[in-house]
Formats: sequence, structure tokens, C-alpha cells
Amino acid sequence: MSLNYKLLMNITKKLFLSIVYLLLAFPLQAQIKPTAMLLPIYFVDLDKKGLQGSLNNHVQTELSAYYELKSEKEIEQARDAAIDKLSSENCTEDACVKVMGEMLDVEYTFSLEVIDTGEGWDLTAVRQDLDGVSSRRNELCKNCSLSKARKSLSGMLTALRPGEMLIQRGKASLRLEATPQAQVFLDGRDQGKTPLDLSVDARKPLEVFMVAESYNDFAEIFVLKPGEKRKKHAKLIRKRGNIRITSNPAGATIYIDGKLELDSQSKAVLTPADLRLVYGDHKLKLQLKKYEDSSDTLTINKKNLGIKIYTLKPKPGRLIVRVPAVHTQARILLEGNYFGKMNGNIVKNFEVTANVSHTLSAEEGSFKSETKTVRIEPDGSAKVEFEDFVDSSPKKKPVIPFVWPAISLDGITKNLEWTGDKQSVMLLGQSSSVRLGYNTTREIELNYFLLPGIGFQWKRLRFEFYQGPGSIEINNVDTTFYYSDGSTIQEVIATSATINKIFYASKLPDGFSVNHWIWSFGYEDVELTLATKLDGNRTIKMSQPVIDGGYQWNWTETFYNLKFGWPIRQSSTNYSYVGGLSMGLGYVW
Repeated sequence: MSLNYKLLMNITKKLFLSIVYLLLAFPLQAQIKPTAMLLPIYFVDLDKKGLQGSLNNHVQTELSAYYELKSEKEIEQARDAAIDKLSSENCTEDACVKVMGEMLDVEYTFSLEVIDTGEGWDLTAVRQDLDGVSSRRNELCKNCSLSKARKSLSGMLTALRPGEMLIQRGKASLRLEATPQAQVFLDGRDQGKTPLDLSVDARKPLEVFMVAESYNDFAEIFVLKPGEKRKKHAKLIRKRGNIRITSNPAGATIYIDGKLELDSQSKAVLTPADLRLVYGDHKLKLQLKKYEDSSDTLTINKKNLGIKIYTLKPKPGRLIVRVPAVHTQARILLEGNYFGKMNGNIVKNFEVTANVSHTLSAEEGSFKSETKTVRIEPDGSAKVEFEDFVDSSPKKKPVIPFVWPAISLDGITKNLEWTGDKQSVMLLGQSSSVRLGYNTTREIELNYFLLPGIGFQWKRLRFEFYQGPGSIEINNVDTTFYYSDGSTIQEVIATSATINKIFYASKLPDGFSVNHWIWSFGYEDVELTLATKLDGNRTIKMSQPVIDGGYQWNWTETFYNLKFGWPIRQSSTNYSYVGGLSMGLGYVW
């Protein structure tokens, strides 16, 4: 073969290769880069000046050659938006990263770790796609430096390129999947969650653990050949725990999560029973004829949860009550307490607690029936008939041979009565004043604000006693004044009062569930003590009829009242007594 021919073939070959290269390179140049975001690199125990920034810039440069990277500002804004959307409590690493990826519309998310273990730098690079599949590369850089770390990271990022995964020399590819999703540990090191692509050392035994909450662990040892690509899908088995369910009474059917529990012969399981349930929460329901359903939530979180005992509530029994036609408004008493009313019926049914002995009676006004005892089975019935009603009203007390005076109330004339069998004791307070002098421009007022007192009422007769200090005022100004008893003139510097009252009053109520108006009229004796500056005390005495009235609030055996008193004044040129407000807090028995 001639030299010219060989030269021509070489030129032709080179030209052909150049054309092929251009044809192959053109679509690569024209191809749109996939979008990606790089999360901040996680450094541990590496605080050398400039190291972190240098590695971060290197990783960004490497990825930018093959991906359209989002800026750090865009990533930070997406993180803030994800936190606002999920709240800080729910924004876990996985959840936030997923939301950030959706907001930025990226196809891939990269995260890197650089950890100084003391033996070297542990380098980890993870790529996650839109489907949640993670690809991981890990390498221990011994006697590592900045240049060696950059070279190792470049190789790891190259191996993580999308499409056909690159397998380095001496390496193999292991894809791990699990149902349900599981956390993966390779030789005791956390690798992330399935699905997961791992680059592993070939010919080296690899101990793989896959762990999921409430499931049994998966464990297997893999030995892969150089360049081998292996896939493993593990179906994890749910953990189960033992629990014994008993009921009182026994024999109840058991429902778990709405399904009837059956034995190996397809017969209903009855309490007491031993159950073996998968981990998690389960809805339990027990059913027994003539008893109410019992429901509960069982939390199975360990192998043996012991015994749970349920006391079933019996369904109520039906009680049929019959009374004579003349007592169709009778009240029914259960254990001595009001239970229901016949409401014009001679026969009426009531629901009562089953498996319990009940005492029943009936009453209508002063008529009371005999007492009967009944016990009803769950969801059963019984009949009780009351036939004998006896008038239990007490014999009328003899009337005191005294003709009481008559009064007119609301246009109706009534005789005053000595009725009522109650008595009360009261804590009292009264406000009143006495005016001295006949010159209104210089009138002296002795004011007694809320004089403390005590009271007692028996039937319609009430006694009240007050004693306490007062104040001296002239034209609403606190002061002293001069007082003459006919022989000397003394400066009065203080005053006090003692008041005794006796009333015919409205009777105390028989029941204390209703508030009511109250009234009384009687007589009072007032003694004023004037303390002089130099010559002891002087007294002023007044006695006059008095009436009062007001309103009373009642609670069981206690009451509170508010009244206004009007003395039938006994005026003179020297003084006049002015009534006022009084209040009382009492107890009735």
C-alpha cells in the first residue's frame, strides 16, 4: 500500500470522527439542564478558616456544569415559605425539603455532609429525585486535605449524575426498597430512607438493617461483585403484642376495628380471650345480650400488655307502676327521692337500673302509699301496684284563744295569725340618723352607718338588737358640737347608739326555694350616748312605733334580706329620729 493512500485514509478517518463528535456534541449542548437545589453543606468538627467556603464553592461549580442550580437566596426564601406553610413544629427536614422542592420546581435536591471522625473526613453526598428516591455516595478520606476532599467530592457527584449510574472501580450499586418505607443502616451507619441507591465496596460483606416503626427489623448481609447492580425489596412484617380481654360478666363477643374476632373454626371469640394484635391503636367493642356495648381504644406497643378487665353495664329494666284512680297525680319515690309522676295515669312505666334492689313508694299531698321492694333483671320488667294510700297529715294544733287584730293588705282584710313553726337567727346591719336642733340651717346630724346587730325570730315574733358608734355632721361636714343639759355646756366629741326592737313579722317560709317580700311592724327603743370632752357622757332616749319592709332571697336554710324602716316619728324641738336601710344574713331551722 502506497504512502499517499495511507495518508488519505488517516485524513478521512479524522474527518469522519470530527463529524461524528460534532453530531453527538450538538444535542448535548442544546439539551436543557435539569433543575436542582443544593442545601447548605453540613460540616461537623471542621472549623478551619476558609475550608467550608472553599468546599461549598467547589460543589456549586461541579453541579452547575450539569444542573441549573437555584440561588442561595431562592433557597432561603423557599425555606421561610415552607416554615410558614407547615409551622415550625411540622417542618421536619424531609417535609420542608419536599415543600421547598415543590415551590422551586426542581427535579433534584442535593445534600452533603463533611464530618471529621479523627481517622479522616467522612464525605457523604445524597441526591433525591421527585419520586423520593435517594441515591447516596459515601467515602472516607484518610489524611484528608482540601485538595483531596475536592477530588473525592467531584468523583462522588459524577457518580450521582442522573441516568445510568456510574460505578467506580472496585464499587457496586445496591438499590434498597421496603414496604413500608424504612430507615436504612449500612454497617451501623444511617443511610436515609428507602427507596435508596447506594454505592458500596465490592467483595466486602455489607450488613444491611431496615427499620420501621411497629414493624420487625429486616437484616441481611450482601456481598456484591465489582460493577454489579443489585436490587432488594423487603416486605417488613408487623410486630404483634399479646393482650388478654376479660369482662364481667363473661361471654361477651369481641370486635376489633369493627370486625368480629373469630377462632380457627370461624366461631366468635368470647371473653375471656387472649388476642395477638399488630402494633398500633385498635378500636375494641364488647357485646353481650342484655348489656350495654363497651368500647375502648387498645394501644399495642409491646409484646405483652397483660390483662384488661371491663365491667359491662346492664341495660335498664322497665318498671310498670299502677296506682288507684283517685291518686293519678301521685309522685313516685325511688329510695326516698323523687323519681317521676303519674301525670293523670293509673299505669305508667319507668326505666330503672337493673340488678339492683330498689325501694319504691308513692305520695299525693298528705297521702302516702306503702313501701315496696323490687329487683329487675337487665332488659327485664316488673310490676308494682300501690293500693293503700294513708293520710299522713299531722293533727291540727289547737288555736291559741286570742283574737288577733285585723289588717288590710291589697284591699283584703285579714286577721293576724300566730302561725309557723320555724325560727331563725340573724346577723344584722342598720343605717339611720338622728337630727338635733330646730334651725335647719344649723341642724346637727348623728349618723349611724351599718350599726352591727343580731336578731332572733320565733314564729311571727322577731327581736333585734343594735349597738355601735356614729358620726357627727353639720351641713355634711364632720365636726363636734356643744350640748347643754340645763346646767352646763359641754363639747360633744363622739356619739354611739343602742337600739332594741320588737316586731310582729311575716312568717318564715316552709320551703326555701322561692324568694319573697317581707314586712313587720312593732316598737323600738333608742338610746343615744353623747361623749363630752371633759364631763363624761350624756344620753338621749327615744321610743316610737316602727314599720319596715323589703325583699328576701332564700337558699336552702340560709337567707339574705334588704329592708327599709320607717319610724312613726316622735319629733320635738330638740331632736327627731330618721329610719333607714337595714340588711340581714340569717339561718332558719
